[in-house]
Amino acid sequence: MRNAFSYLLQVKSFTFFTALFVSLLILQVIYQNADFELVEMNKLIISQATADGVSIQSRIDLFYGLIFRLIALLLINLTVFHFVFEQIGIRKFQKSVLFLLSSAGISILILQVIGVKTEVLIHLIFFVLIYKIVIYGLANSKIKSLKLFRAEVLSNSILAYGFLGYFAVLYLTGTDLFLMIYILSVFFLTALFPLLKYFTKFSIRQINYLLVPIIFLSVLSFLSIEMVMFQYQKGYDILGYRKLYLLLFLVFSIVFYGIIYFKKKTLKNASSIFRKVLAPSVIIAYCLLIYYFPIAIHNTEMFELGNPANALMNVFKFGEIPFVDFMSSHMFSEQWYGIIYSLIFGYDNSLDFQIYFFFNRLLFLLVVYVVLNKLFKKPAFSLLFVLVFPFLTEVFSNDLIFCLLPFFIVQNIVKESKSKLYFYLFGSVILLIVWKIDTGYAALVSTFFYFIFLAITQSIKVNWKHLLKGFLFTVSIVLALLLSAILLRGGETILENFKTALHYVSGNQAHGYTEIAHNYPHQFFISYFFLPLISVLSVLYIGFRLWKKESLLNIKKADLLILHASLFFFLISLANAQRGIVRHGYAENNDGAIITTFYVALAMLMVFLFRNHVVKNRLTFFYVACFSLFLIFRFFPYQPAYGTFDKAIKKNAFISLNVDIAAKTELRRTKANHGFYHAQLKDFKNFVDDNLTEEETFLDFSNTPMLYYYSGKKVPGYFCQNLQNSIDDFSQLQLLKSVNPQDVPMVVFSSYPKSWFDETDGIPNSMRYYLVAEYIYKNYEPYAIISNKRIWMAKDFKIKKDYNSLKDTVSNVPVEYNYKKTAHFIHEFYQRNEFEDLEKISEWKSGLNQPISIRKSSKKTSNAYLLFEFSEDFETSTKSLILQDSLGNKLDMFKFEINKKLGNKYMIRISNSYHWHNGNAVSFLLEDDNLKELEKITLFKDARFED
Repeated sequence: MRNAFSYLLQVKSFTFFTALFVSLLILQVIYQNADFELVEMNKLIISQATADGVSIQSRIDLFYGLIFRLIALLLINLTVFHFVFEQIGIRKFQKSVLFLLSSAGISILILQVIGVKTEVLIHLIFFVLIYKIVIYGLANSKIKSLKLFRAEVLSNSILAYGFLGYFAVLYLTGTDLFLMIYILSVFFLTALFPLLKYFTKFSIRQINYLLVPIIFLSVLSFLSIEMVMFQYQKGYDILGYRKLYLLLFLVFSIVFYGIIYFKKKTLKNASSIFRKVLAPSVIIAYCLLIYYFPIAIHNTEMFELGNPANALMNVFKFGEIPFVDFMSSHMFSEQWYGIIYSLIFGYDNSLDFQIYFFFNRLLFLLVVYVVLNKLFKKPAFSLLFVLVFPFLTEVFSNDLIFCLLPFFIVQNIVKESKSKLYFYLFGSVILLIVWKIDTGYAALVSTFFYFIFLAITQSIKVNWKHLLKGFLFTVSIVLALLLSAILLRGGETILENFKTALHYVSGNQAHGYTEIAHNYPHQFFISYFFLPLISVLSVLYIGFRLWKKESLLNIKKADLLILHASLFFFLISLANAQRGIVRHGYAENNDGAIITTFYVALAMLMVFLFRNHVVKNRLTFFYVACFSLFLIFRFFPYQPAYGTFDKAIKKNAFISLNVDIAAKTELRRTKANHGFYHAQLKDFKNFVDDNLTEEETFLDFSNTPMLYYYSGKKVPGYFCQNLQNSIDDFSQLQLLKSVNPQDVPMVVFSSYPKSWFDETDGIPNSMRYYLVAEYIYKNYEPYAIISNKRIWMAKDFKIKKDYNSLKDTVSNVPVEYNYKKTAHFIHEFYQRNEFEDLEKISEWKSGLNQPISIRKSSKKTSNAYLLFEFSEDFETSTKSLILQDSLGNKLDMFKFEINKKLGNKYMIRISNSYHWHNGNAVSFLLEDDNLKELEKITLFKDARFED
């Protein structure tokens, strides 16, 4: 007897995944609002669940009910789709499309289950899946007029044009009816192609060219908004953004059709148009929906924002040159978009420039699309991946994806060695360093080791002549730029700035956490040991495969490129791991920095290893692998409120744009935050404007660099975050060279009350930046508290307009400096240099258990260390030194740890206390019951500050 379910043995994978997606979607729709409310009880049971009104049986019923219902639905849908696909006669390439769509749909449903809102994307994928099935049915039918749909690029183009059609309708109407408009657009275009072909006898290529102007709807939308904003800024209200949009589209269409008609150029095929223009246009529209906000909300952040903002001010207000005169932490990647905005609209000391930050995100999306297309040769699949893959920024990394630039240049060198390619290679690494230090470092390290692997495995024939020419050409350009900078600013300035930058980028010790995790679960060791181990072993395996040439003989070039890309991504991951080791790790609830491109590297290696099993579904397999690896190895919860695509549709700026810009000529592109301004800036800015001249500025010692930008004052020193980046003695001294009481008569000493930035990582600024603190103590004095900031003024400065502000008496409050083990390392540092920078001032060997007078010493020693020498048999403990005033009152306290393993000599910086300088401290006392182990105390003067 024949088994009724025997046909299931013939079910293909694409049919199974299609049925599974539809089954899961049905269950999701039915049970999305399921709850476990207790309605009634068959028998009286008093329990925690009863008290809270929760039905435990409902929870159990849901779990097992879902299992049985899923099986039932799956069997039904398998039967339906197996029959449908048999009738349609699905072709091989069509199977891969359905496989990808259903796999993507299942992944998005999983996100919906874990609490991320993805309804719009789920419904879109379902529609596209059904649409593709219908199209395949039409294409595979015997109807001659519908055979044009056998060209996969046609239906892909229609879906892409449909999205741009929705984008245009949204732009013109502000509607939020995405799915309805998108479906209508797709159906209209689907009918348009065969009708035009039938009535006009146009070829598909000619019909496609008729629609080409639609491709530029995304770019024209941006241009029309910015042009209208520009006219509003100039005080004109000539044309609204929607009318201008239609006008630009009309003009562009006329020009385009005119060029096609008169130039008589050969029309490019639909595949080329889709790959080069249509897909990027969809990505631009998608990016505008997510990241472009013509009217921005005021960003109240006062630290990180100082990098791009102060850089912009340095360029446009003070005429400085990036990298020559100043440096920001994230280099040109956070400067260029603001420069472009200011070149168009002018610099006005506002935060409007942040509107163009979306260009960074656009670059990322376009680069991911290009990379996927180069590796998998599937433009439509690559586009779909960019639009729907939920972990795109985490898997590909916003910054590190740009490291692939030198990788692809190396691929060209492998094909044909040329001097200019080596020049491009060296130049690309330099440009990436200028773009962003982290990106450039990862690119430099990964490219270097990748090149070594290629050389060792003889995968590249190095033409030393070409390499040397390319290197010399690169060096000559760098030297020419350096010479230009020297001619503009002088050799000494350029050298000092370069040395200052080197001190900053090599300052891991300054930025690192003591512990990179608050606790160490097993997931920590997976992230920090197991996954890096897999990376290392994978690198060695790939190197072995490349070395063993005979194993590569039957491998296609496309598969070999994926293997090389996997190797490069592994190297990027290992090179960038230091960021997760230094700071950005589990202590910040972040496991991304240590892993970065590991997911994509391993996924590509898996694609290579299973290449013979996923010949037509490589990108689908890659998608599933990336998604699964991320969910499996990700430790910290991934739970944004909205999925990226749903956010693009529901939270984009175009829905309310007409209302947002209703003020027209009175419009401000950054919405004012009056509460923030009055609380944090108003009085401060008024005080600066009233008391400092245009040339004078202040020194921010509170780590609030945005104060420079809001007050329009020059940032002293080389860095935009001048205090934060002054990590050691050298960089602090360089900062102080640009500070003097005549030109910098004011200091923002700290926030009041103190903020995290006043004692970053628990280290007070006066302890971390002790040289700067001592300079302030010597040349400035407390004045007042204005806008929650403690203001100090130069001692001989005359206030032009006094404010009835709260006087700064906080400076008299005792401060605790806990040096811990630092006291040992200070001594070890100076001992290594034989105390060459120090001069002995006083020494005490007796009476160490009594207050020791420093009245005279403190006056003539503005920059001082105390050296403590203990006997060899001292006990491990924490010592406390107290500064005292003339009445014996306790002032500042200095603590340090002594340990036999560290030796018997310890030093602390004593002069970073304000009381040491203002004359209040007349003695110090070691607060300890056991001082017999202390043999002597020595006061040293820091000789670098000779008067």
